[in-house]
Amino acid sequence: MILVYTYATHNEGMFDELIKNKYTKVNVVGYGSKWNGFFDKIQKMYSEFEKLQPDTLVMFVDGFDTRIIKNLEIAEERYKQFYPKNPVLFSSETILEIPFGSYIQRRVFGEGPIANTGLYMGPVNKIMNIMNKSIKFKKECKDDDQCAYNKIREDFEIDNDYHIFQNVNYSQRKDENFSSDAVVLQFPGQLTPNRIIRSIKEYTPFFWKEILFLVILILLVFFIVKKYRKNNQS
Repeated sequence: MILVYTYATHNEGMFDELIKNKYTKVNVVGYGSKWNGFFDKIQKMYSEFEKLQPDTLVMFVDGFDTRIIKNLEIAEERYKQFYPKNPVLFSSETILEIPFGSYIQRRVFGEGPIANTGLYMGPVNKIMNIMNKSIKFKKECKDDDQCAYNKIREDFEIDNDYHIFQNVNYSQRKDENFSSDAVVLQFPGQLTPNRIIRSIKEYTPFFWKEILFLVILILLVFFIVKKYRKNNQS
């Protein structure tokens, strides 16, 4: 049996649909509290997981972007079939479909396959061990948990073949013929005002060099144009 958890401080996006899904109960952690960042979420989930037996099989799903489309018994069967060593299993990140998307992902999460931390599962003791390791990268990753988890990819597996999890990109969402055999779908990057503002705050620190370069370039162009106009007027 898989116990399903999510972390949500409030109702937003697909939260209602997730909680009312017909396949399983979703345990909500953090509702009504203040959002204090990704690592606060990790600490709250860690405290919740401490209450469970070490070998309990748990699944974490994003509270705002997730749709469960099959019975969780299928997820458990596939987990045992395709991942017999009972690892912690993360979903595979989608390609960011914006200009310089792959560059942005490499800058934040590094090279190679990227784990999306909105969907993961495994024995709770192994998940807690990975949580402890990720916290060591809190400062280096500028408080971003996905960055931190991807620093320790050797400690978990990624569901690249969508046996259990699939992240649906924007092109797939627009495709009327799209279908998935996964058990749980995530639609990351739902553009709500709160999440846009939060994303700007959370990811700007990763690109301070690029921002500084652009500011210097804009100032340089400004002064060159200004000087050019002044010389033409004289």
